[in-house]
Amino acid sequence: MLKLTLLDVILVPVYAIVISLCLRLLSKQLKQSQQLSLYFFRGLRIKLLFGVLFGLFSIFLLPGDTEMYYTAGLDFKKIIFEKSENLRFMTGPAQDFGNYYEINGFRPENYGYVSADSNLMAVKIVALFSLISFDSYLVISMFFSLFSFVGLWFMFKCFYRIYPTYYKAIFMVFFLIPSVLFWGSGILKDTLCLGFLGIGFYNSYLFLFEKRYQIKILVALLFSFYCLYVLKSYMAYAFIPSFLFWYALKTIGSIENKALKTTLIVAPILLIVLYLSFGNLDNYVSENSVEAVAENILTTQKNYIATTPDDGALLDYGEIVPTVNGILRIAPQALVASLFRPFLWEAKKITSLIAAIEGTFLFCFTIFVFFRRGFLYSLKTIASDSTVLFCFLYSIVFATAIGLNCFNLGTLVRYKIPCLPFYILSLVLIIKKEKAVKPIPALEDEMKFQQLNITKTS
Repeated sequence: MLKLTLLDVILVPVYAIVISLCLRLLSKQLKQSQQLSLYFFRGLRIKLLFGVLFGLFSIFLLPGDTEMYYTAGLDFKKIIFEKSENLRFMTGPAQDFGNYYEINGFRPENYGYVSADSNLMAVKIVALFSLISFDSYLVISMFFSLFSFVGLWFMFKCFYRIYPTYYKAIFMVFFLIPSVLFWGSGILKDTLCLGFLGIGFYNSYLFLFEKRYQIKILVALLFSFYCLYVLKSYMAYAFIPSFLFWYALKTIGSIENKALKTTLIVAPILLIVLYLSFGNLDNYVSENSVEAVAENILTTQKNYIATTPDDGALLDYGEIVPTVNGILRIAPQALVASLFRPFLWEAKKITSLIAAIEGTFLFCFTIFVFFRRGFLYSLKTIASDSTVLFCFLYSIVFATAIGLNCFNLGTLVRYKIPCLPFYILSLVLIIKKEKAVKPIPALEDEMKFQQLNITKTS
């Protein structure tokens, strides 16, 4: 059971100071610019604070999965140090550890959970952090938040390289979104996923876009995506194709031969259109695969109906037809649910109320962006900039996938956080690029007037 101890109260400020000092020394060695260093420590302070706040929230209000990861992590450490032969659990299958855990009579409430590879990875990381934190729950929560900060910082740093003049907006997107701050700062798989996603993203960018073909960069990106796959495979499935598509667009854009560039762009689109026109999509995606996907969604929906109390938290998309068209029919509902729900009238708790306010703001911001200068102009901006297209595409694919596999609004708020910064960033970039491209009418008239005077003078 989670509880606040005197040790937590003593260690939290001590570790906060130690972490800040260590990272300050590291920042000096890396010779970061004064501007980057300023935002680095702003983001660090915010994340450490929310790591503690989430820890207190879990202790006094809602332990949830956090309690399982923490208690099982301490048990894992105990088991590893108990016998040398137990070191096999460090790399062995989760099912083996789960069987050992149950046979030896450890916490019954954790049975089953520790037998899943994704859960066991989080448990192992808790055990690792416990070695340097005196088993303090709040300190371990701070270390989880610190790891999430590393991932978010790498994502910030990557986009800072691309758009150095937009650094304030990029910082706000990655460090000031309430749900990302809160649900990405505690002892949860979601927190770890943000860290691994950021590390993999940044090193992939260095390796492919900046052509820094170094072993350490390659190892970092492969290891981070492997961990991401183990923790939540759908995140890897959504991110990697989107990233490679971005890289392909950048590569094609750098080709000077217009005929070759046009061919590389048009040919794949033409092939897809021809296939969709004369082929059978259900034959390409085998019936078994379609039925398996639909059956999985139906099973998940039934489980949520059976386990979710009738308090308005259940998402119901109606009857799901086991075909590609059937899945595509409910995809828009899933996308809206992921990005904008819960709605204000659906909020029953303080956490869901905050999420509802955030969703309402995001919906209004989306409408504002797409209708300020026209829907077509916004689409043109997305299509004309491969970075904006990548952010928008990844967030839409990810949000839709999450909405199709999660039927509880409370859980959905937590699951969607890896796509929110990318979605909001794509909207911000549309606005920024609009301001950069479209001159203010008054300034445009002034420029014409000056040009007229110059013509007369000459």
